[in-house]
Amino acid sequence: MPGELILDCAEGFIRLAADMCERHADIAEAGHTGPVLDHVRKYFESRIPDDQDRKAVEALALLPKVGYAEGVSEQLVQLCGLVGLEADKVIDVARRLHDRPGFVAKTTRFLYVTPQIIRLPPNLLAEFQERVRTTALPRARQIWGQFFLTGQYP
Repeated sequence: MPGELILDCAEGFIRLAADMCERHADIAEAGHTGPVLDHVRKYFESRIPDDQDRKAVEALALLPKVGYAEGVSEQLVQLCGLVGLEADKVIDVARRLHDRPGFVAKTTRFLYVTPQIIRLPPNLLAEFQERVRTTALPRARQIWGQFFLTGQYP
């Protein structure tokens, strides 16, 4: 049911859910969230207008969660090294964005991005899909395909 899919994808972000609801017919016709991904990206960019802040969120979004404290801080340091960011600055952005607009969630040890629908930057999607296609186990490829083609996790 597309309405339930919209609520699940928006994960409590009312404005995002409202924007997706406006495109309910497109989602229903396609049977997945693909038709609204451009709108989701625009929503994300409007809520985080600063390019450096978006880069920090996008870096965190590459992984389900990233350790930043209490014995797992090396995860964030290594991730930042890979993407050319400074860990301290990413932590500052995460703390600020945790409160408003709330895209970064945190525990005492980990940071993660929510809602999941904004996690992977569109310009990296094709390359990530190629990585999954060529290196993932068959079950992982199946899950990837079903999620990104239908918007549902098997």
